[in-house]
Parts: sequence; structure tokens; C-alpha cells
Amino acid sequence: MNDPNIYKITDPLDCAAGDVDTSYPLLPGGKTYTFNIAEVEKNAATPKAEGEDSKEIPEDNIVLPDDDPRKKWNLKIRLETTTEQRSVSGEPLDAGFPLTAHVALDTRGKDYPIAKVKKGIAQVLQAVFGAKTEVPLSTLRNNPELIKDHVVECKVKISKPTAAYPNPSNNIGAWIPLKS
Repeated sequence: MNDPNIYKITDPLDCAAGDVDTSYPLLPGGKTYTFNIAEVEKNAATPKAEGEDSKEIPEDNIVLPDDDPRKKWNLKIRLETTTEQRSVSGEPLDAGFPLTAHVALDTRGKDYPIAKVKKGIAQVLQAVFGAKTEVPLSTLRNNPELIKDHVVECKVKISKPTAAYPNPSNNIGAWIPLKS
């Protein structure tokens, strides 16, 4: 009647890391969702080693001051769903389910010329202010908070696993321009 194990407390972290499912719930891809832009910040892009498909910083990389023209910048945009959704596996996802988008603010050599940078920034501004917006691209670069708390529509896609990200993940497939 007096079982000594009845009050034994187990540590929930007392398990092998390899036994833990490290995937995250995913929104079904190919669908358009309504998101609130919850956070926006300008941050330095993580340099990649020549020819690598990972976010590892090369050993010879140096930290550049913010005003160095060689430093590359992104906008990190944290989006949150505005309504409850269902994951690809059918589990409910509360309103506020997060998705993070990154938008380049400058070139990345021949593979990412200024035309692609302009297109990426313009897509975000058009989703927020409409296809005919006259907001200059540089305004978003200089004042990322401009788009915070706006509601946007985006088509979501599911990206395949990579060396850097071993599980599938959601990404923005398209920013849908706001209808005027």
C-alpha cells in the first residue's frame, strides 16, 4: 500500500535528444492567409561561405560596423495569422501563429541584383499600401516600423528541408497587393 514510487517526480527533460520531434506545425502551402505584421526589424544578413547552402559564417569573416557599405541588411518581418487555422496534419493553430519573412535591403552579388531587391521591397509595400502606392522603397529601408501592425495577405509555401534547416518550413510564396 505504501508504494515508494508513487511520489517520484520525473524530469521531463530526462530523454534522449534524438527521440524528440524537432519539427514545427506547418500551415498548408499554396493557400492565401491574412496576417498581422507583428514585428519588423532591420538586421544584418548572415554571410555565407562561397558556394555553401548554409548560414554558417566563414572563419575568415570579420564583423563589420553598421555604416560599412559591405555590410548586407535584411528586414526581418514577423507575421501572425489573424484567425485560427489548421496545420498540414490537422491540428488547430491558434490565431497569432507566427511566420517570419526576410526581405533583402541590398544586393548579394550577381545572384541577387538590385532589380530583385527592389522587387522584394515593392511587394511588401504593395501588400501593405496597395499596388499603386507612391511610398518610396527607401522609406521602408530607413523606417521599418512603417509597416508594423498592418494587416496583409500572403500566399504561403512549404520549403523543403536543407542542410541548414533539416525540417520542412513555411515561407512566403507571394505578398498579395492590397486592393485599393
